Amino acid sequence: MYIQTIIATSVAILCIIMTLGFNENVYSDKDLGHLLGESEDCQYMPNATMVVGVFSLRDETARNFLYGGFSTRCSSVIGLVLISTVFMLVMIVDNLDLDMSAGKYKEGSWFHEGNTQAFVCGVLFRLMFCGALHSMIIAGCCAVIALSQQGYAPSNTEWLARSDCVDDVLRRTDSLKWSIFFSLTSVFAIGFTGYAVGYDKKASGKVGYNQL
Repeated sequence: MYIQTIIATSVAILCIIMTLGFNENVYSDKDLGHLLGESEDCQYMPNATMVVGVFSLRDETARNFLYGGFSTRCSSVIGLVLISTVFMLVMIVDNLDLDMSAGKYKEGSWFHEGNTQAFVCGVLFRLMFCGALHSMIIAGCCAVIALSQQGYAPSNTEWLARSDCVDDVLRRTDSLKWSIFFSLTSVFAIGFTGYAVGYDKKASGKVGYNQL
């Protein structure tokens, strides 16, 4: 049974989906081909007032870090795909080399003598696991940069929200903060998934990497 693996992976996938969901809710216009300068938004000023003005280049920069090629969106999608593939690999492959012991070489030999399947699957597991971990770290970093660009509005200023704004900096700030929170949470969840996989494999006696 892989109870811990299933729970940890489910939490990781849920956190990544929440990261992506809040990220997609930051800007109402996610098409980078459209300039935001053509529309007005509700801007927060340092003197705790809200004014209606046009979007700035800082908003364009923030939007690119959220929806562009190097962005929270892309990193979250990649992380979701990789951690899901890791889970399927763990469920399908019994003899998974988690301790890097399947590759055994004689002195001067070019080929290992261990279990080839366990060795290859172990390499794939480590690559995809590290990829998922790094993807969500990048997703969180992109969201932090976007928050610094679009401006941070304290949550206790909600009473300043105006109904005549096409977009609202207060809503954008809250969505970004939640996106950052879930991206960091997913990093820890993915890390625990790696521990859970090793524990469940050994607890179930499926340590195929020792079989030569």
